[in-house]
Amino acid sequence: MKIPKPNPIKALILILCLVCAFSASAYDFVKDGIYYNKSGSNVTVTYKDANYNSYSGTVNIPATVTYNGTTYNVTSIGMSAFSNCTDLIRVVIPNSVQYIMNYAFQNCTGLLNITLPASLAAVYQNVFSGCTSLKSIICLKPNPGFCTNTNNFPTSVYSDAILIVPQGYKSNYQSSSLWSNFSTIEEMDCD
Repeated sequence: MKIPKPNPIKALILILCLVCAFSASAYDFVKDGIYYNKSGSNVTVTYKDANYNSYSGTVNIPATVTYNGTTYNVTSIGMSAFSNCTDLIRVVIPNSVQYIMNYAFQNCTGLLNITLPASLAAVYQNVFSGCTSLKSIICLKPNPGFCTNTNNFPTSVYSDAILIVPQGYKSNYQSSSLWSNFSTIEEMDCD
């Protein structure tokens, strides 16, 4: 049986195709250092590439973002959007965000506090897993049913962090399967 002679041109083309496929970006556009994926008139905050670790310091997510003359509503934080951003300290989430997807902040070991807006409809699984430095979680939504997965926070956060909820709604959070794990729950006036 005759073994075919390797074709260097075909090999080079194959290598180039593979490099292009693996270096494809995970986002549609970037604006003011934040990466987005478009879906109709809405956008989701995402990451730069498969290395994650796309953000550091304080990130202020806007409620709307304009790109190429079109204004989009920022409605969700995508899966793994902030994963492994160990130098991320704070994220300001606008009241337009309705969904925070799986692993969105996983292993953000520098994240100190987070405010969850009243607009949230759902916070999915393992969103804050590995966020061992969290000191305060402010939930602006009166009903804690938007987040029920008990794997969302590291065990140490339940004893080390303060959960702050809207005035008059502490009992709602104390009777929730996830939120009742917090040792300290305080109320604040959210107006």
